[in-house]
Amino acid sequence: MPDPIDPVDEGEALPDHPTEEVSSLRPHAQVEVEVLAPEASTGAPVIAIRGEVDLSNAASLQSEIDEILGGDSDRVVLDLASLTFIDSSGIAVLVRLHNRVGSVQVRNPTAVVRRIIKVTGLEEAFGLEG
Repeated sequence: MPDPIDPVDEGEALPDHPTEEVSSLRPHAQVEVEVLAPEASTGAPVIAIRGEVDLSNAASLQSEIDEILGGDSDRVVLDLASLTFIDSSGIAVLVRLHNRVGSVQVRNPTAVVRRIIKVTGLEEAFGLEG
């Protein structure tokens, strides 16, 4: 039988706003973005995303990717070899990116990230590789 979940400290009030609740219950996730050498065969930009993507940092990740790509890309490659966690807000960033550029290829996803992409039914859309 699993251990019971510890109840919230009765003296601690939960915030009213959901994003405040997420922020206070889980430390802010850390995410790093690095532009790698362009893909040799197509010249498409390759962006490595490392760390964790969740509600606390998805908007800043979106802004960073938008800034990197500017307005000219029709294909982008994401190297997710060091991305250890992604939630639905992170998946939404990837979907918006796909809708914007038309072709997103996900390379080297960690097992956790690969499973999340598969469960959401986006494996084909992101052309999982590696």
